[in-house]
Amino acid sequence: VTTQVSPVCDQIDGLGFTYTPIVPRVGQSVSFTATITAGALPITYTWSWGDVTTNSSGATVSHLFPVTVTAQTYTVTLTAENACPSPAQAQQAVTVQPHRLYLPLIRK
Repeated sequence: VTTQVSPVCDQIDGLGFTYTPIVPRVGQSVSFTATITAGALPITYTWSWGDVTTNSSGATVSHLFPVTVTAQTYTVTLTAENACPSPAQAQQAVTVQPHRLYLPLIRK
């Protein structure tokens, strides 16, 4: 007698993420942390950055956005998958600010 056990399918619910710093600057590493309220383990997390860089994986990751001279907004997408057939997704817009240069005023 052969018994086949199917993996538990507890759908991922409440997927989201936080990031720090809240106002990232060009050239500054940004830390991202995935959050969920429910879901059967194991869960695989994949991050898409909305820029030209390669996706990352893991519940907690860091990313360095491309250098720009103007503020740029990137749509960061987090996909979480487990044994269930439908993955969960969460998106947030992350605006990366350029560094500001303040030149000294010189009077002649």
